[in-house]
Amino acid sequence: REKTAESLPDTVVISYRSIAEARASTRYMLKKFGRVILGVLFLSAGIMVAVIMLANARERREEVGIFLAMGMSPAKVAAVFLTKLLLASLLAAILAFAVGSGIATRFGTHLFKSPIKMSWMILWYAVPVSLAFAALFGALPVLFAARLDPVKVLQEP
Repeated sequence: REKTAESLPDTVVISYRSIAEARASTRYMLKKFGRVILGVLFLSAGIMVAVIMLANARERREEVGIFLAMGMSPAKVAAVFLTKLLLASLLAAILAFAVGSGIATRFGTHLFKSPIKMSWMILWYAVPVSLAFAALFGALPVLFAARLDPVKVLQEP
C-alpha cells in the first residue's frame, strides 16, 4: 500500500482487507447465531410434539385401558400411538416441503434476484429427519400410554 502510494502519488489506495475481514466475521457470527436459533427451534418443536402426544395419551386413557383389559399387549398399544405420530409427521414433512418450496419459488426470485428451483433432495432429507424427530420426542408419551394400568384407568369416573 505504501509502495503504491509512493509510486503513484495522486492515487487513493483503498484496502479491502479490513472490509473482507469484517464481512467474514459477520458471516461467522450469523452462522453461529443461526445454529443457536435453529437448536432452540428444534428443542421447542420437540417439546411441543411431546406435549401434544402426552395430551393425546391422557385424552385416550379410557380407550387404552379397554385395549389393555382386553389383552392387547403394551407393545401393540405403543405401536398404535407411534403409527399415528409417524403418519402425522410424514404428512407434515411433505406438506411443509410443498408449501416451503412453493413460497421459495414464488417469492425467492423477487427477493434474491435469481431463479430458485425446487429441490427434491430436500424432501429426501426432510422425511427421515422428521420421522426420527417425532419418534425421539414422542417416545416418552407413547411409553406413558402403553404402561397405563387398565384397572385404575377403568375405575376412574
